[in-house]
Amino acid sequence: MKKIKLIIISLLIIANFLPAGLCSAELPNQFENILNENISSICLSPTFESDNTIFVISEDQLYRSRDGGATWKKIDIYIDNVFYFSKTQYLFSILCLENGVVYLSGYYKELMNGKYEYDAFLIRSIDGGDHWNLIYNNAFYNLLAVDSALFGINTSCGFLEKSLDYGWNWNWQLGSIAVRNNAFASNDGYSIWIINDNKLQLKQDGSRIFVKKLDSGSTGICSFACGDKQMLMVYNPDNLMDASISTDNGTTWQTIDFASLSQASIYGADATVNGSITLCTNTNFILLSNDCGKTWEEISDGLTTYATCIKCTVKGDSLLIFAGTPKGLMRLNYPLVNLGLPSAITRAD
Repeated sequence: MKKIKLIIISLLIIANFLPAGLCSAELPNQFENILNENISSICLSPTFESDNTIFVISEDQLYRSRDGGATWKKIDIYIDNVFYFSKTQYLFSILCLENGVVYLSGYYKELMNGKYEYDAFLIRSIDGGDHWNLIYNNAFYNLLAVDSALFGINTSCGFLEKSLDYGWNWNWQLGSIAVRNNAFASNDGYSIWIINDNKLQLKQDGSRIFVKKLDSGSTGICSFACGDKQMLMVYNPDNLMDASISTDNGTTWQTIDFASLSQASIYGADATVNGSITLCTNTNFILLSNDCGKTWEEISDGLTTYATCIKCTVKGDSLLIFAGTPKGLMRLNYPLVNLGLPSAITRAD
């Protein structure tokens, strides 16, 4: 009887510390580790809401889940039915399209006659990663699909290239650019934002237009739709909480004031069509905005280390956040309803 009373009293104490109008069942879930690997890249299917498919790269190995991360399969890569088991593989970039189409790029290294031979590749699967075919004998960073065009940074020359025939041929070199994650962005396949020599430039009509000077290390760029507006964000992994956002196609910029938040460096960004933005940092928290960057909050419950890559998507009434860390792939199921949590900052339009 005393034990029952003690439990009831404990529950009452906990309830008194909850925010007004928020019961314990409505609290956002914590981040949970769904794959205990060192994650370097995450790719969500564009039809994730229906097929629940995720790919990740860890230690140059490819893993796939078809149930939202509950179970995983290590994918042994057969290119045109040949398994390169005797070679060391390096995986640079993965791109998921609809209908089970996946692109993967990297190279194999093999010791032949006392010296290493390198075989770069761009391969494609039309069945969700079970079978792969060689598309192009070169490797690319940061594969991106916009409408019917593919983009990627050629690893051998550092040029941004474009393919209009599903990766079989590549052209339209845009000049040497910094080969780091998220160094370019495009929404229509015509206007392309690139970061080169700490300058933000816009590629249109066969020419590059200077937009703004960036601080040293500003190599992160994220472009996304927010309602009827197109948003563009540039961030700097080398400076603490350094990010700027534009709502008028780069004409004017506003620096996001992160002064009231824990100081950190932004490593990666992702956004959804409804205006949710997630940022991963070099500390044990994720930054989240559900209003196109006007207000932000720190989310850290369950995180035990920093995240280097991040993806988010809307599924039903929840925002799913996948954060890649050196200790595993972390997932958060975040309800989209107003939880009454305090906002850290407010940005005026």
